Amino acid sequence: MLTSLMLSLGSPAQAASGSTIQQLQMPCHRLDGVNHRDYSIYLPPSYSTDSLRRFPVVYLLHGGGESHTVWQAQGHLSEVADRLINNGVIQEVILVCPEANQQNMMYFNAPQWRYEDYFFKELIPYIEQTYRTRTDKGGRAVAGFSMGGGAATVYGVHHPECFALVYDISGYQRRIPLEWLRDDPSAEWRQQVIEENNPIRCITEGSETDVKAWRQVDWAIQVGDHDFTLGMNTELATALRTRAIPYSMNVSAGDHNWRFVAPALEDVLKKADNSFYERTPSGRLAERHWVMNGKRRIYGLLSRPEHAEGPQPVVIVSHGFNGTHHFGRGYFDALNAMGYQVYSFDFACGSVNSRSDNNTMEMSILDEQSDLEAIVRHFRNQPDIDPQRIVLIGESQGGLVSALTAGAMPKEISRLVLIYPALCIPDNWNERYPNITDIPDTTQMWGVSMGRRFFLEVREMDVFKQIRKFRRPVLIVQGDADRVVSMDDSRRAVKGYKTARLHIIPGAGHGFKPQEFAESIEQVKAFLKE
Repeated sequence: MLTSLMLSLGSPAQAASGSTIQQLQMPCHRLDGVNHRDYSIYLPPSYSTDSLRRFPVVYLLHGGGESHTVWQAQGHLSEVADRLINNGVIQEVILVCPEANQQNMMYFNAPQWRYEDYFFKELIPYIEQTYRTRTDKGGRAVAGFSMGGGAATVYGVHHPECFALVYDISGYQRRIPLEWLRDDPSAEWRQQVIEENNPIRCITEGSETDVKAWRQVDWAIQVGDHDFTLGMNTELATALRTRAIPYSMNVSAGDHNWRFVAPALEDVLKKADNSFYERTPSGRLAERHWVMNGKRRIYGLLSRPEHAEGPQPVVIVSHGFNGTHHFGRGYFDALNAMGYQVYSFDFACGSVNSRSDNNTMEMSILDEQSDLEAIVRHFRNQPDIDPQRIVLIGESQGGLVSALTAGAMPKEISRLVLIYPALCIPDNWNERYPNITDIPDTTQMWGVSMGRRFFLEVREMDVFKQIRKFRRPVLIVQGDADRVVSMDDSRRAVKGYKTARLHIIPGAGHGFKPQEFAESIEQVKAFLKE
């Protein structure tokens, strides 16, 4: 754990809106000969008053020969942020400007100067331990100008698990001859290190696994039509396009100077805000929230109550076969109104439309259970969550996964809601494929391709033995016209649980119509109040 040390280099600038911009120092151990490192930080208006809220953060990387103070001095950082926040254009955000010119002008790792290690292993952890920032990928963005734009691109390429947005303003992406560096004795060293980290080459030569991770980042490029970096940034765009990695690029009138950068800063903050949040059907904002499970990245939306005092309970919603987090958004408003945070996510490989990973040939009940367990652990460790009030809601296949997870984590889950749960999945597929040799390499299910692994794993799965390990309250909701999931399995589950009840919706099938879903929601609300 890093020791918190903040040495003010001057009194913080206080804006009329209540925000602050400070120039500070932090402890540093990874850069040879450096004990403390400078940085600037912008804290938004309600940071000092809303002690429960955790804010997204944008890291802004300055250009060569500049310093961390340039974003305020030349880009008027606090004024831009205050105006956008006060006018309701963006949500409140923390802005961090690290120093990368003192001692060595370099953002990357080199012998005796491992700045990238410092950035990811000291700076980010220090910021997240010292300030109330979000600590998930969905709450971080990185942007930069010139040398900083190239570094932002490289950081996104090297660490896609860390950022929702990478924004490159006139980034210096690779070595090119520069006349004004001819007499600089350290120029060749810097050029060589930059070329060793060339993101254009890295993207072009990256593996399919790399490409999948890069597709989970929002990429943006902004460059002037008279900028000497126009060619290399066009090459970057070509590399992204060739690997089918979505990006946006804007080329407009301008050169390599702050007259071009200052207006681009506003676009950085707008795009970051769009990467941090998504509008729900009711018009409210939900956080784009990523959870890590080993190397798997799980995407979802987190909707919070408008007003909260103290740690809050959380409901985690698991979708059914080939569903996505969109199916869980219907729970947001009703449960937020009860004081619950609600997280609805995409199972990795669980759908052809999954933002986590859409390779359904790798679909696995055991992986989905592992992912849900990782999500539970993630929220148990969040300071604004009450770890004693974690509720699982699972629909169809997500109901099976939720039931298995509750059985595996009986002390961590407070209540369980199963909506037309597909507890029959193992029995159904074992009946279809009675012998291992009957399982083909590919099975088509409702237009979705599935691999052998899914069916091999469920062969030995004893669902009802595993799920009854959960001894806390359970609600099951199902329609009596369900032709996909047997009501007998739900009744059997109720008998196996210590405390459970089954609510039957007359005439409802597998997937509720609006009126049926409204009835289900009322049952869930009553259950959570018990």
